[in-house]
Amino acid sequence: MRTLNTTNSLPEIKHESGYSTLAVYPRLHFFSLDLSDYIGILKHGSFGISLQDFPITISCATGTVEDKIAINGGKQHYDLDASVDFDKLRRKTQIDKFFDVKVSIPDRLQEHTGIGISTQIVGGIYLVCAKHCGIDLKINDLFDLGVGHVSTLGLNLLFNPGMIVENGVSYKNGIEKPVNSVTMIDKFPFWIIIAVPKDNQSLSAKLEDDFWDSILPENVDITKSVYREFYGECLPAVIEKDFETFAKGIDKIVHLGSKKCEEDIQSPETKQLLADLRQEFGCAGVSSLGPTVYSFANQDPTEQLKQLSNNKYDFYVVKP
Repeated sequence: MRTLNTTNSLPEIKHESGYSTLAVYPRLHFFSLDLSDYIGILKHGSFGISLQDFPITISCATGTVEDKIAINGGKQHYDLDASVDFDKLRRKTQIDKFFDVKVSIPDRLQEHTGIGISTQIVGGIYLVCAKHCGIDLKINDLFDLGVGHVSTLGLNLLFNPGMIVENGVSYKNGIEKPVNSVTMIDKFPFWIIIAVPKDNQSLSAKLEDDFWDSILPENVDITKSVYREFYGECLPAVIEKDFETFAKGIDKIVHLGSKKCEEDIQSPETKQLLADLRQEFGCAGVSSLGPTVYSFANQDPTEQLKQLSNNKYDFYVVKP
């Protein structure tokens, strides 16, 4: 594990054939760390990982007479949870150009499934458009543009993809900004199971807002319990390669507060899958609002997963 100061982190953007190109990644949001309002706002913070086997490519050129975004060659429409405000970007950067943006999303990815496509695409577009014009946007700049206000996991992973623990936002002198440090877990010793729905989607737009309004903020005692389990049990178990303790800690956390509420709204098929994974591996949870599901295993779980009968999901196995 290593802790990074993210203040001056920059993404890896390539320049070729008149285009600037950036790869961003959907992510698993295992759980939040603090959804109380103990500091006066929702601090959030979280434990999560980039899905680097599912790259989303964003390319930018200029010279057009209007702003354009084409997803998968313009053949597909994605209902993202956020929109790109090119005028806001131009005001912040003093760039007087229009942008021609191309986004390539793997066919197996769909929006509103709990894997964070919207934040990655919107943030990635801002980053690559600015860089194409010679300007480096940093993490605080993206936050000023509106990226990462609901959760800073996707914001941080734009700059430091991988498995991270990030600490949400700070609130000083009436100003909210990202905490400019993350803990990178470079050698995670366990396997990660990802179950991606073939068709089902979760809440979005007003339904999602109403859901969060109904359960937040959490009681500060829940936050204290999450911190205790995560920092007192899970992280030491990662270092010690103690899967049993790690799985027990994860299982306790996902039955607390918002994670329990997120699970309560899932379909019967998703709830059955969660039960099956817990029976097999000792823990499982939904990523964000689901219905994408994750679990962990001490050894390669590929053969075990073949025994799980679930025609609503595709299973992927990752060893970071």
